[in-house]
Amino acid sequence: MITMLVLTEEPLTPHDVGRLATLHAPEPVRAHVVIPAGTDQSTLDQIVDDLARTDLQELADDVDRKHPSDADNIRQAQQALDASIEALVAAGLEADGTLAPKSPVDCAARLADEHDVDEIIVVTEPHLVSDVLRRDWATKLRHRVKRPVLHFIAGTDQVVS
Repeated sequence: MITMLVLTEEPLTPHDVGRLATLHAPEPVRAHVVIPAGTDQSTLDQIVDDLARTDLQELADDVDRKHPSDADNIRQAQQALDASIEALVAAGLEADGTLAPKSPVDCAARLADEHDVDEIIVVTEPHLVSDVLRRDWATKLRHRVKRPVLHFIAGTDQVVS
């Protein structure tokens, strides 16, 4: 059985679930999903990402957005985690998960050891600033763990690294 840790910032899309379910077919897969309860991305980084993606509505939302409470962040993250686990199980994987504090890389590195994972899959939206400056989660994890780390763009077939 292949054991993977999946670090994602949003609920996994059906495309992401299908990709994870077939990545090691026909080998059975166990996935431990990690979703942060909050973001470690600055507002400036979010605005640059929105401009790069020409997502003007999201840009306006980021500029006007009030920071959600910790309770709201935890509730949203738990919903995303539950939906991702449910989708992975429906696709035939064994799955469970953890909410991470605002330092998802630290949490993922610790859980990778605790769960003796074979690989780490990072699933995110494109992040221009952190990807270009190599401050993204996948790069940070590669420096922390001695396991393969793949970085997929959510909802696409694009592999960042």
